[in-house]
Amino acid sequence: MTGLEFARRIRALRADLPVVLASGHSAALTPENIRAAGVCEVLSKPYSMELLAQTIRRHLPSV
Repeated sequence: MTGLEFARRIRALRADLPVVLASGHSAALTPENIRAAGVCEVLSKPYSMELLAQTIRRHLPSV
């Protein structure tokens, strides 16, 4: 299963759940496919733990 397929399945179960993909490189990650899968952001590998933490914080609802 690709990341986009996984994102689609997750969004089908929980449309309110933000999905962040991490990818080294994929020709399938076009802006159209990313939007259609409901992905809120794509992180390109390699990424730092700081960037990952910032990205997660940005997409989590405020508590």
